[in-house]
Amino acid sequence: MSKGRETLQRIDAEVASLRSEEASVADEIARIGDRIASLRGEEIGAFRELAAFRFGKDGAASLGGKLNRAKAEIERLKAARDAALSDVTREIEAGAAEIGQLEADRARLSREVASLHARVDEEDARLLATLVDDPDYKARIAAVEAAEKIAIEAERKAEREKKEIAAQIKQMIEQSRLDRNNGEVAFQFVQDKKIKKAYVTGKQQKQLERGQIAIVALGSSFELVPTVVAEKIRQRDEAAVLLLNERGNDAVDEDDPYKDFPIPDDLMW
Repeated sequence: MSKGRETLQRIDAEVASLRSEEASVADEIARIGDRIASLRGEEIGAFRELAAFRFGKDGAASLGGKLNRAKAEIERLKAARDAALSDVTREIEAGAAEIGQLEADRARLSREVASLHARVDEEDARLLATLVDDPDYKARIAAVEAAEKIAIEAERKAEREKKEIAAQIKQMIEQSRLDRNNGEVAFQFVQDKKIKKAYVTGKQQKQLERGQIAIVALGSSFELVPTVVAEKIRQRDEAAVLLLNERGNDAVDEDDPYKDFPIPDDLMW
């Protein structure tokens, strides 16, 4: 459909261009030719009068012969101009024939496009009338609508769960974070692919190295929490745990002050 319309538009543009060129060329040639002939005639007449005034009858006769030859040359040039104009006229006629062919092509394409539009409209109407009462079509439409509703609800549920998990993690960190205000030891770790420093106490440094406490993310910041809390957080979101050194499974650290750290089961958010 679009190709047909583009072709019609191109044909219209070419027709308009050819018509404009035809009129412009013909008018310009005729105007220039007439002007040249008029000026040459005036020039010869002026020369005749000048010769009669300055040279008398004999001089005028001699000059008149030259002027006659000049006039003959002008007539020859005029004939050549007329021949050239005839050639241009034939070219214009050929262009007019081409324009006629383009207009015929346009009319044909216009009819074809209209016919195709009509056929498409008829086919759409026939197909729609067939599908409206088709049980399989109705069932498929219902299935698609049901699937869309399920997908939307699943997306909403996932978003709710994501917010709930974030709220749980935030609550656990705020309830369990350890005080590091007196930290003087720089402890390096990675957050958002950048190396950062946490200033901790000497005791907290050893606990981090032994896996007794961990570093977890809280928004764009971080906090220290007992390992048992970090493990609960990691169950919900692994990315939230920035540093957690693992301890051996076959050894129980009796010196771990947080081994019995209470984790509330009824988190509120």
